Amino acid sequence: MSQVSSNTISSGNNPNFGVGKILRDAREEQGLSIDDIANQLCIRAVHLKAIEEGDYDTLPALVYARGFVRSYADFLSLNQEDILDQFRRETAGREEVLDPIYVPSNSNRQLPSKRTMIGSLAAFLLLIMIWSYWSSPSSVDAPIAEAMGPIDMPSEEGTQITSSGDAQQNVFTPPADEKPANSEATADNGAPMTPAPAAEEVPPASGLSFEVLSDSWVEISNNDGHTLFSKVLRKGETYNVPANFKGAYLSTGNAGGLMVRVDGKRAGLLGHQGEVMNDVLVDARNMARRARDLPR
Repeated sequence: MSQVSSNTISSGNNPNFGVGKILRDAREEQGLSIDDIANQLCIRAVHLKAIEEGDYDTLPALVYARGFVRSYADFLSLNQEDILDQFRRETAGREEVLDPIYVPSNSNRQLPSKRTMIGSLAAFLLLIMIWSYWSSPSSVDAPIAEAMGPIDMPSEEGTQITSSGDAQQNVFTPPADEKPANSEATADNGAPMTPAPAAEEVPPASGLSFEVLSDSWVEISNNDGHTLFSKVLRKGETYNVPANFKGAYLSTGNAGGLMVRVDGKRAGLLGHQGEVMNDVLVDARNMARRARDLPR
């Protein structure tokens, strides 16, 4: 592996000195074009060109730029640590700013007013009182009995004698063992039958997934730069990449925390622990190849 001299002189953004010249010279010696390397590393050619020209202001945040430089140096078989040390010297004094990541915040949420809380509490207590009232058998029977008044019991012959004694009214008493007509509509255990809930639709999987071995921020964007997915994946989780994400680009702040799985089988780690990657093509074969070719 080639070594980079610690006495390399940097001259701000001058493309004739520093990391950009070292990488460009090594690339030209190997007869490679920027597009060739961009396709192999899945890093946009405009970023590699900016590194060679020392135009660091057009790159993403420094934490991503360092990941580009590390991957570029490794591809050209240069000493990664020496190149990174030189890059840090050239970018010393620049503000370390990460691209903004949207994280839901509770700061804009307002607590309910005192009047709203009191009203909600009163409504809750009222519901409890109504439920207690109707769940008590005596509370239901008493109003019905008061409304109906005394009821004369029928005689053994099934007739009731009026006060004048000259008229009789037939009263029918149903058999004690008669069952309701709708008893067959219930289940054997007396509980009503309930329909099974409809199965929730699950988007088709692509066969590519990531087993999270350590916390890793992951963002997936399409070719237009529109963010399709952005989240900090926690250790122990598994993220299944949807099929319609194929052809998009993945960025992560910890490639070594992501174990690539293809059709449920481990292909290897996406990168080294703490390594930043950006614009990695979301494709099962590409991810598996990167994991297999990762230097140990």
